Amino acid sequence: LPDGGGARVRRRAQAADRAQKLRIEAFHDQCAENESHRHESEGRDPGDQQDCRVIKRQHGAEQRQHGAEDDGDSVLVRVAAGENWHGLVQWSLEQGYFGLENLALIPGTVGAAPIQNIGAYGVELAPFVHQVHCVTIAGGRSRTIAGSACQFGYRDSIFKHGLQDQLVITAVDLQLSRRPRVQADYPALARALEQGGCTEATPREVFDAVVDIRRSKLPDPARVHNAGSFFKNPVLPVQRAQALARQFPALPLYPQPDETVK
Repeated sequence: LPDGGGARVRRRAQAADRAQKLRIEAFHDQCAENESHRHESEGRDPGDQQDCRVIKRQHGAEQRQHGAEDDGDSVLVRVAAGENWHGLVQWSLEQGYFGLENLALIPGTVGAAPIQNIGAYGVELAPFVHQVHCVTIAGGRSRTIAGSACQFGYRDSIFKHGLQDQLVITAVDLQLSRRPRVQADYPALARALEQGGCTEATPREVFDAVVDIRRSKLPDPARVHNAGSFFKNPVLPVQRAQALARQFPALPLYPQPDETVK
């Protein structure tokens, strides 16, 4: 059975929860050891065929608690790592949980989102992450990391550095607003909304505009598989950015909280 990446496998296993995942991984490790010995005795390359492939995906989203200190203004939602990111954005909007609209149509899963600290059209994931739930790869122990400890940066996090290859993310807790808080000042988004006749945009209008913009630039991942658009803008000291702006007057500049310019 092809696995989609060139290798061939005889068995696939999809874990629905943490307990199943650990049992499957133990079985997978034994399979890999037995298969390696068998290939060596036959003089074959162990990479030619895999005995089993583990697919670790968890699904589901649930409201965990209301933000008591916010007097009902916010809600804490736990989302399983295997959920489709865009599907989550759609679901949250339908529930009246706001904040993620600018991140619509980003390909991938919820579990991958904090690793990259995904962002688009003036919004990043970091402010919404309350906790990240993980399992250690080495021992299978549960671990919960507060959003403030994730060391989020510009398309960056602790999962790409100090905790790289050490954890499997199983769920993410997101703190979302019950009140619409539209962020529509990103130039491309603002132009799209203005062209659509939106004077005071709603979260739904922001969502729709972002989807339209992304689809105009890239094929719909549901029809043509793609990993979206990935790039990082240069972050420069203020003086260097100002010098470039004098040389290129139309250059867009975005001042950052740390007194740099993107």
